[in-house]
Amino acid sequence: MAARYPAMWLCTILPTIIAAHKKPNWIVAAPSMRPEMWDVNDADKYCTNAAPPANTFEIGRLGLDFAGAAAHMRSSVGPGAAFECRLDRTSREGPLRAPCEVVARIGGAYDNGTAPFYYDIVIPNPIEAGTYDLRVLWMHASAKEAFSPTSKPLCRVLRAGGDERLGKVKVPKERTVSRPCAGLGTKGPRAHDGNWRAREWRPRCTWQIYSRKEAETCFQSKRPLFVGDSHTRLMFDTLTDQPADLESTGDVVFMAAEDPTSDLNVDARNRKVVVANWGHWRLRDGDVETYVKDWQKTIRALHGSLPPSTKLVWRTMPAYSYRREELDGRTNSKIREATARQLEFLATELPQVLVHDTFAITAPRLFDANNKHHYLGFARFVARNASLYDSQFSGDACGGGVGPRRACPWLMRERRGSTYAVGNAVGLADLNALLNLLCND
Repeated sequence: MAARYPAMWLCTILPTIIAAHKKPNWIVAAPSMRPEMWDVNDADKYCTNAAPPANTFEIGRLGLDFAGAAAHMRSSVGPGAAFECRLDRTSREGPLRAPCEVVARIGGAYDNGTAPFYYDIVIPNPIEAGTYDLRVLWMHASAKEAFSPTSKPLCRVLRAGGDERLGKVKVPKERTVSRPCAGLGTKGPRAHDGNWRAREWRPRCTWQIYSRKEAETCFQSKRPLFVGDSHTRLMFDTLTDQPADLESTGDVVFMAAEDPTSDLNVDARNRKVVVANWGHWRLRDGDVETYVKDWQKTIRALHGSLPPSTKLVWRTMPAYSYRREELDGRTNSKIREATARQLEFLATELPQVLVHDTFAITAPRLFDANNKHHYLGFARFVARNASLYDSQFSGDACGGGVGPRRACPWLMRERRGSTYAVGNAVGLADLNALLNLLCND
């Protein structure tokens, strides 16, 4: 089994009632009977309407880990059920939203292959200290369903006594880093290392907010080549002045590669960096194991074919928003598993390849995609608003801490020739984090 997603923290659940004895106080939760999704009012369009079987969910505090008490959940659902998880709190700056992850405890203690099945609740990235409300969304009943190309998600919010705030999560203080975000030629924390604070992405380093002019100046020397699917194409559209025909012989170039194989040929002459990303199509139609094996061959061949002076950057797949009415085999369980395997492979087999972690930025706000599954481009679901989560900020065109309110610096030309604001906080934060990697040196 692949290693867990990097830098996960174990978090401590504080039950509503703390007893004097050492036995855990379990919080009993029940799933909603109809589909629900955070920030989305029409979840029944994208999720299954079939009534889920009766299942139990209990969340408690168990001292099972050498590092101290860890948050756990036990359930009759499994093995390997899939969940989305989030932490919320309110501060003077506004609402804070941070990601957490529910990881199946497979193998070792408390796993005998039968119910109850145990899950760890972990925090993928360090977040601001404080006490948060825990919310959990049940997506798939088992690993088989989560990895199936035909099963729709359940989208059932877990509630305890009718309240979706299942418990309090106490996050300890963590030392922060104020050094500049690392670029292509430097080491240290990168702009994708961070967390969402209110509506802004906060890296664990000092990042630069790039304007179009500054990005164009950077590209005059770096001359990046973007290789990938529609997620990469929309980033190319945003960064260039000539997206209408997808042709460019200028400083930044796009090459379509939705499902490349080991014979992928790119022309990287006179280009200092190649940014590659693909996988959504493969995981829609296939399994993780086959995709990762093919990806390993392709990424190794691509790296080997580049000139010695050209740096290869792997951009992880963005989180999937589930907001499609038709069946689709992409699930975040598959994307998370594939991403973990890819990062492990690159760290051990191809350490020369740099990583930009789009999944880390998009996963905490996966329901804020501005169309079916993209984080850049025209906002189909909420007209003239940056994203669903940002709709509370009237007239806010940018978000994500990228650009002033009501004055978005990034414009994008639609295929029909009209121009509109990119306007998605999540996509712009990811874009700016990548620019920090490409241009900070």
